[in-house]
Amino acid sequence: MTSIDLPAIHITAYEWDPIVSPFGSGAGFGSSTFDREGPTKDGIFGRGAQGALYNWALANYDTITKAIQQSYSEKHKNLPKTLESELKSARTNNNFIVLPKNESIIREIALREALIKHKATELAQQTNVANTFYGSSPINKTPIDLASRYRARQLLNTVKAAWSDSYTAAFNAKLLSEGISLLTGQSTVLNRELKAVEARIAAAKAAAKAAADKAAAVAKAAADKAKADKQIEADNIKDDILFVTNFYKEVAEKFGEKASALAKELAESAKSNKIKTADEAIHTFNKHKDSIHKKFGKQDREAIARAIDSLDKETLAKNLSRFSKGLGGVSKGVDLAELLVEFVKATDSGNWKPFLIKLEIISLGAAATFIVAAIFGIAATTPIGILTFAVLMAATSAYIDEKLIEKINKDILGA
Repeated sequence: MTSIDLPAIHITAYEWDPIVSPFGSGAGFGSSTFDREGPTKDGIFGRGAQGALYNWALANYDTITKAIQQSYSEKHKNLPKTLESELKSARTNNNFIVLPKNESIIREIALREALIKHKATELAQQTNVANTFYGSSPINKTPIDLASRYRARQLLNTVKAAWSDSYTAAFNAKLLSEGISLLTGQSTVLNRELKAVEARIAAAKAAAKAAADKAAAVAKAAADKAKADKQIEADNIKDDILFVTNFYKEVAEKFGEKASALAKELAESAKSNKIKTADEAIHTFNKHKDSIHKKFGKQDREAIARAIDSLDKETLAKNLSRFSKGLGGVSKGVDLAELLVEFVKATDSGNWKPFLIKLEIISLGAAATFIVAAIFGIAATTPIGILTFAVLMAATSAYIDEKLIEKINKDILGA
């Protein structure tokens, strides 16, 4: 079994309750009622002091040994309670406090080890006393054995006291040995319990670590994914910005540098201006609608209608998203085909209000850059001409900056 680091337990003023000879011992022996040898009889030891000792043993041996054995039996019966009392006293003296289960068990083991150590010391002393009279255990000896230990000129009371001390110490040693055995058994049980508790603690720690490791792994995976997604998003934005830049080049190639420059100016203005209300935009656009409307002929309207018929909505949606992000905004899903339908109606009727309201609707909740992205998306997806592109930019400018309408009229429409 794995060794345990036991805490220091101090058994202070250690006392135990030994068996006492029924008639005293040592100097007090002579005052006992068992002091009388009785009349000397002839026997195997003759009439001398040894014979007197033998006669005394014949008369008193059983009474004395049975009294000692009875005292032992009573103490043996109460031994578990006695040990618990000793343990309780040691706990009090050591100021035990509440500890976690495993630490509490370790402390209880240490307490028993300390008590065993003290009892082992006392056991050695009692065993030494027990074996002094005969040179071995006095238990199972007879009166003859007792008388045989007499030596010339010994005081009989001294011999009796030595024998009494020996016999009493033998049962004290027996009691101590059994106490040590009980404490050792308790320690064994506590060690098993400790092993089970520490196994549960280890299992709980392992489970907690596994859960923490799993959570950390999940968190790391999420962080790695977020980082990767962020990098992908950053790369996509770079691509979308490049997409816008290339669009300006295509506008320049298709419609001229002025148209490209105005498209850039419209996009930059949208980044720094808020979207006006529909009423404000309609009022602004109406100032210029006559000069704009007269530019449209039948062929222009037919060209726009054909563009609507050939419109690739999926590509238009992708382009809208790319322009939105490329201009620094956020994209959302809208149907730009409906906007184009209103645009055709406006070029035919001259009533631009429904178209401008539709333009406001698609921009709800978005920045000004979104309606610019919508116009750029249409231009990049459908085969519209310079006139349609210019008017779409002019209508968008009505929501952003009126000065741009004037520039578009002058530089592109020639109004």
